[in-house]
Amino acid sequence: MIFNSTEKRKWPIRPWTDLPTGDGTGKLFVNCVGPNGSGKSRWGRLLALNDPNAYTFTGEEGRVIGSVYPTFGWGSVGRYQTQCGGADNLEKATIMESLYRLCQTPLHIYLDGIMVTDVRETYWEVCLGIEKNFARKALIIVMDYPLSTCLERIYARNGGKKIREDKVELKYNNLQKNSRLWETRIAAGAPVRLFRERSEGIEEMLLSMRSVMNETVGEDVLPALSEAVAV
Repeated sequence: MIFNSTEKRKWPIRPWTDLPTGDGTGKLFVNCVGPNGSGKSRWGRLLALNDPNAYTFTGEEGRVIGSVYPTFGWGSVGRYQTQCGGADNLEKATIMESLYRLCQTPLHIYLDGIMVTDVRETYWEVCLGIEKNFARKALIIVMDYPLSTCLERIYARNGGKKIREDKVELKYNNLQKNSRLWETRIAAGAPVRLFRERSEGIEEMLLSMRSVMNETVGEDVLPALSEAVAV
């Protein structure tokens, strides 16, 4: 499998009516949160780089709102044509439409994005709603890396161009505060799981994420990943 690449990918574009149909009961809904440079797009990028059958789908207004990776049984909000992807450039209403369409499929669902990280209550309620209304397993993965690591990754990705580090720090601090609140709610009985990802290295991080996903849903969500690492 390809774990890291700057290659830009293009896929066929289909209407949402072409999405696979079936029961998504017990399937995963993963909400991956983190500031810029935390690695939250890595899982979506892994799927995008390695599925030759991947395609994007449009919503009611005809714009691309999500992607499907049929080889692996996954769908995502937004697309991962480049290293930065997911829901970063989508409006709230578009994210909600994409989630609604994907929840009516038998696919696992992956959601990440800066907006998703910043908005505390909206996406917490989304986790609860998907768990209740679609009987999916809701998992929040917090990309819990030091701020310095996030900044180093951003500069490595953009070639050293100057950025507003204060804005990244604000997102970082918001996430720390929000995730502590979510943990308090989960400890009080909320039917959502939260995992803090801190593994070093791309392969180690992806394997760690897959492991907690497997535990949450009770199945191997990406067998091809372990096969590739074992080679």
